Amino acid sequence: MAAGKWNSTNTGLDVTVPIANDASLNTTGTVQIQGKVGSNSYASLGDAATISAINENKTVSITAAQLEALTGFADAGVVTLTAILTDAAGNATTGTASSTTITIDQTVPTAFTTGSAVTTGGTVAAGKWNSTNTGLDITVPIANDASLNTTGTVQIQGKVGSNSYASLG
Repeated sequence: MAAGKWNSTNTGLDVTVPIANDASLNTTGTVQIQGKVGSNSYASLGDAATISAINENKTVSITAAQLEALTGFADAGVVTLTAILTDAAGNATTGTASSTTITIDQTVPTAFTTGSAVTTGGTVAAGKWNSTNTGLDITVPIANDASLNTTGTVQIQGKVGSNSYASLG
């Protein structure tokens, strides 16, 4: 998961809405999250959630299916969110759009094979790690993939024997 990004492994989104100190919202008011992609119209995401307390934040969970059903949902699209607060009398107020947007990037980078791994420091022996080594230089070939140019990252993982892979560095 990467902040501000929606990728192929995301399963949901938690949206935090500040609830004012307004007694008409307490226990009978609702908050409805709406979203849109680009210049499309806002659409409701899931059901309205009941406000259980005022003068604090309300977190509303949105599923991947709900978010991905928005009109125009596609790679490079930008999702904007807003909330509608409705009080006990049915009066509704639409909030200002969130300043936090979500960029859609569900395209997985091209598969590759890690390049060379060379121990550093101490006594260097090709293909071996020993008690005197202090580091490891890894060469990672990066494809000519425009989606990686400004926001892509590399995470090196390693394992010993049959253990699970773990992130390094």
